Amino acid sequence: MENKKKKKIPMERQGLFFHASAVNINGRAVLFFGQSGSGKTTISKLLSEKYPIIADDKAWISKNRFGEWCVCGGFIDINFSKVVFDSIKKKEKYPIHSLVSIHKADSFNIEKMDAIDVCYKLVSSVFEIYIQQAMKDLAIRKRWFSDCSAISKKYQGWRLNFKKNSFIMDYIQKILE
Repeated sequence: MENKKKKKIPMERQGLFFHASAVNINGRAVLFFGQSGSGKTTISKLLSEKYPIIADDKAWISKNRFGEWCVCGGFIDINFSKVVFDSIKKKEKYPIHSLVSIHKADSFNIEKMDAIDVCYKLVSSVFEIYIQQAMKDLAIRKRWFSDCSAISKKYQGWRLNFKKNSFIMDYIQKILE
């Protein structure tokens, strides 16, 4: 009988994908998450003139060797067997600065979110990734919930209502820098 080594897929490693965008502000990641069509790509592009984009649609979040949660831009390849980093050639990791739940609105408004609301939004973001929806391993799913809880407790969360125009830069600079 042949003993084949089981291939690990990304969810079996320490880390997980979020349906989110992220930008680099002073070496730290600001993660933008929200429902499909909420403006994650839009906000990243508006901010990209000053802040480099880390991730546009899917962000890989894992701990670095110091135990700090970090963001990489990435996506799952066609075989769903490995993480392929699209915009970051060296797989650079950016420690998280803050988490921003975004919503389209007719006016600007930003307010702090409590950890429970942030955790709920993060879990929703995790399960918007198709391959993670399909994961049946209960132990891995439990770890994802635990990771979302740990992240939401450690980093400040914000709810941002925004209108698509360049004034968003002023709000981001005031709050996050």
